[in-house]
Amino acid sequence: MSENTVFRLLDTTVAFHADAELGTIVDDAYADLASANDTPHHVIELRRRWGGRWSTAVDGTTRERRCTADTALHDVRRAIDQLALESVTATHTVIGASAIRMGGALVVMFGNIVSGKSTLAVAAARRGARLVADDIVAVDPRGAVRPYHRPINVRPTEWGRLRSEEHTSELQ
Repeated sequence: MSENTVFRLLDTTVAFHADAELGTIVDDAYADLASANDTPHHVIELRRRWGGRWSTAVDGTTRERRCTADTALHDVRRAIDQLALESVTATHTVIGASAIRMGGALVVMFGNIVSGKSTLAVAAARRGARLVADDIVAVDPRGAVRPYHRPINVRPTEWGRLRSEEHTSELQ
């Protein structure tokens, strides 16, 4: 196991420890949420098993057993999001949306699942907007949006489209 990395997820903290092979991927993806001074409320574990399989656990309860590396990473991401959501649902309104800041304005983009909210947020960020939150927008009782800097959730097919738009805009 690697040393614990502690992440601040909205109103909770999580210690993450894993075998270095996949632990580095999670550490890098959530680097913006790293918090060296916080005491963790929860523990997420990602362990390599016999035969190249993986398992995941949250607070000592196994979630996935003998799964592929991709499934294990996906489960860790789901666990992180679930803990973040649980930490604010009693005190905040939680919306499935993406949020960006453009100039002095906050723009919250609502839509159905896989409707392009994240893709639009990335496209706006490439044009100077600041990403505030992706997929999970928590609004406090005063109406302020809480930043939640988790890895952006863009489908692989959309990354290709974003890359081609980038090259198109360079030519114009």
